[in-house]
Amino acid sequence: STQEEVFEGTLKPVISYVLKGFESTVFAYGQTGTGKTYTMEGELHSPEQQGVIPRAAHEIFNNLKQSQYKDPVVTCSYLEIYNEDLCDLLVETDDKIGSKTIAGDNAKR
Repeated sequence: STQEEVFEGTLKPVISYVLKGFESTVFAYGQTGTGKTYTMEGELHSPEQQGVIPRAAHEIFNNLKQSQYKDPVVTCSYLEIYNEDLCDLLVETDDKIGSKTIAGDNAKR
């Protein structure tokens, strides 16, 4: 399947519910090396190879340009579960974006 086909068949139908105020989660699960990161992120500089995350962001923000949306607020998290540790990949640490463990055996408390 192409990146576009994956997006069109999985995440795009959910976006209409997100725009109505519902929360949504996209979850990729599988063994190391099976393409989860590629499916989620893809190649950001190639429109044909972008994954579901950049495609969803474009879809959401393009829809929010419509006049029916007044003062929209968008929040997101980008979490990774690896070796039973939950990391927020968007948390800023030491003046850079990095991985901060927020739950699990190695959690920084």
